[in-house]
Amino acid sequence: MKKKRQGKPPIYEDAFKISVARRYLSSPLGFDLLGKELGLAGHTIQHFVKWYKARYPQGELAASPAAAVPDSPQA
Repeated sequence: MKKKRQGKPPIYEDAFKISVARRYLSSPLGFDLLGKELGLAGHTIQHFVKWYKARYPQGELAASPAAAVPDSPQA
């Protein structure tokens, strides 16, 4: 039987990624400016948006995430 590969554990909670992606999609700021505002790298926000669009193509959630975007990321 093959062993199932496991990657690195997630650094950020899904609710945080969702709220950052939604904030990016609803604001005029680019990845780098929003990243500077949130204390994240621009490519991290780009990854969150790609992740969000892959999982929620219609932008809909069964339940809205309770977490709001904090001033700094919580790892």
